[in-house]
Amino acid sequence: MASRPRPSTGKRLRSFLRTPKGTLLWVLLALGFLASLDTKQETVVVTLTAVGTAVLVDLGFEATVHDRWAFPSGAILTGLIIALVLAPTTAVPVTILTTMLAIVLKHVVRTSWSNVFNPAVLALIITAPLFKTAQSWWGTIPDLPILGFLIVLCAGYYVASKVNKLPLAASYLLTSISVFTVSAFAGAATHVVQIFRAPDINSMVFFACFMLDDPPTSPAYHRDQIWFGALAGAIGAAVFLLTGVQWYLMAGLPLANACESIRRVIVARRKRSARRQVAME
Repeated sequence: MASRPRPSTGKRLRSFLRTPKGTLLWVLLALGFLASLDTKQETVVVTLTAVGTAVLVDLGFEATVHDRWAFPSGAILTGLIIALVLAPTTAVPVTILTTMLAIVLKHVVRTSWSNVFNPAVLALIITAPLFKTAQSWWGTIPDLPILGFLIVLCAGYYVASKVNKLPLAASYLLTSISVFTVSAFAGAATHVVQIFRAPDINSMVFFACFMLDDPPTSPAYHRDQIWFGALAGAIGAAVFLLTGVQWYLMAGLPLANACESIRRVIVARRKRSARRQVAME
């Protein structure tokens, strides 16, 4: 039997760009390009540093630990997200260390089916107090307040719908905005007013649609997405109100990731138990 011809490189590339990972990649690249028009040199440096580090470390893990080669699409996305969040003026060594930590966490802190935490988020949280890193979220186009917000919102809606995580993003945004609105009416208006302006509101939408809904670490079913998003949003808002730390948006995600991982373990055990009972009957 004659073997089927392999698809051309162009066809494989077009197929990849239609996948959730591929969609996220080209959308992030487009946002980064638009956001970098005013500060091209600085943003190019931080982007190339983060993405290059992520790819090299990921390829090293695959070669030495798993003895295989795989296209580092996940590492590229991790590097891009870190680059779009960190301030363009971040020192190169700090960018390298943050990205290296993210890739190490991705490979080390995991279950048999996926990593437990969103690696980019956890690395950004850990390195923020260690290196006093500035997180400007320049990839959310904060220099064009209204237009930038609309671009991020439309792009985020497209990506979240593509990965079937719209309920998760909506739950996070509704919970966060509700907590901040109630706080404003309760007397903290001057403290939370910045949340409803750029860059914070742009960053909130970006986080909900591009980082929170990471498929390997977030729920697949809509009913689970709702509690997941609400938990992450409530904790993030509480952290801002209590501490005001720069990374408050991401504060609730590690706990939500851990809860989701525990839920998956419990569900898997129940399924194994049910299969054993059926086999014994």
